Amino acid sequence: NEFAMTYVHPMQFTTTQNLEAGYNLKFNSPWDVQFGTPEGGDNSVMSGSLVNGGGDLNPITQSGTYQATLNFDSTYSNATFEITAE
Repeated sequence: NEFAMTYVHPMQFTTTQNLEAGYNLKFNSPWDVQFGTPEGGDNSVMSGSLVNGGGDLNPITQSGTYQATLNFDSTYSNATFEITAE
């Protein structure tokens, strides 16, 4: 599924969604910039760093409602993220 995120000034995006356990996550911009885990990174963490072109995340171990928040640097090359259960 694809979900829209809400922009929060400056350089932050957020969304709250029902997510199913065991599915991969990746964050894509409307400009086809894809953010994921850095090479060799742990894809099961609920917070950390993302890079443009990174791999899929798979942090959801229990289905439920989660809030995802992303904060980008000014170049849109790197980001930090946090996923929390609601």
